[in-house]
Amino acid sequence: MIYRRLNINLTQYWEKEKIKELASQVPDSIRNRFVVLVDKWNFAIDHNPKTQYSASIHSYAKLPEFIPLKSMGKQIVPLIMERMINPCDFYFLVLYEAVMEGNETNDDSMFSESEQIRAIRCVKKWLEKQ
Repeated sequence: MIYRRLNINLTQYWEKEKIKELASQVPDSIRNRFVVLVDKWNFAIDHNPKTQYSASIHSYAKLPEFIPLKSMGKQIVPLIMERMINPCDFYFLVLYEAVMEGNETNDDSMFSESEQIRAIRCVKKWLEKQ
């Protein structure tokens, strides 16, 4: 499996629990707004031809529904991480990069590294700083 070759483990149980704990500290009002905006963004991703058939998660950031999510700022980072521990939600990496203005992921990505691997690296790096 490619994860072993690159010496990257998927998030461990204790890491997932720590992320869930940090995400639970986000106020309900922010969490609820995040959930609503994510639902709208996901609907747009699934129904917009420009993203529906795109192989790039960066096309997701070009949707109008992405703007309100990004504008929520760094307060939603724990919620983004909570989503990214689910391997299917690796595309939240583009939201994390936008919120953090790309400063957190540029220095550690390898050439031709998949977005899924970058998402795992990002979660682990963020968790180390907590």
